[in-house]
Amino acid sequence: TAGDFEQSMNKVRAISGATGKDFEDLTELSKELGRTTSFTAGQAADGMSFLAMAGFETQAILQSMPGVLSLAAAGQMDLATAADISSNILTGFGRDASQMTSTVDILAKTFTSSNTDLTQLGEAMKMVGPIAASAGMNFENTAAAVGLLGNAGIQGSMAGTSLRNVVSRLLDPSKKAFNVMDDLALVTESGALAFTDAEGNLKSFTDIIDILSKSGATTADIMAIFGARAGPAVAALVSQGSDALIGLTTELENAGGTADKIASTQLEGLNGSITKMK
Repeated sequence: TAGDFEQSMNKVRAISGATGKDFEDLTELSKELGRTTSFTAGQAADGMSFLAMAGFETQAILQSMPGVLSLAAAGQMDLATAADISSNILTGFGRDASQMTSTVDILAKTFTSSNTDLTQLGEAMKMVGPIAASAGMNFENTAAAVGLLGNAGIQGSMAGTSLRNVVSRLLDPSKKAFNVMDDLALVTESGALAFTDAEGNLKSFTDIIDILSKSGATTADIMAIFGARAGPAVAALVSQGSDALIGLTTELENAGGTADKIASTQLEGLNGSITKMK
């Protein structure tokens, strides 16, 4: 066991380039996580390797690892997959390592509050995250939109691709879409869309759904604006209403501690006690 752990930490050192005090800190954190979580110290070290391969520096790894382990335990998946999903989402949405804990709490709350699992959520956020972030959209609200699409059976990469197309079609609408929005009084006299703010950033998915609902847009209008790929997703969100998006977004904004709580609950009882004893 000691040899396997040493080998795992050597891999961390080789990939991250950590030396001296930095490497000592990584080693001690791996041991601490092995003592206090459902994962072994060697598994924690392997998780560090995946974060290092994703380009995380030593301090970023130290900040991120507790959250990654909580996410893996909450989602009942291996550390490698959890590290891959969380690092992809963190980078794709332009969030830094200090936000890893809040990020995994939001993810955990999303897949426990809607009909989607962590793998599907990771696939969806991978597709929509970069364009939503560049358009100035909120992380919690985007995750809530993915969750509500899951409730309508639109999950994984299909959900992410649909939301990505929603954003791209509103940022650069076709002539047909523009005319339909103009007919619905969703274009100002200056030619700006009702879906953008004064700075030109796209409004939240909640605002988009609320504006469409109040405009009286029919399913045919929605399909004309958003096309065959994104149209069904928008229609699904409109049918659930902006209040549903507001409610889930609020839950995600107050999701602090969710992943750790789920992980801790799973260690209760006889089997959990045996795991901690090991």
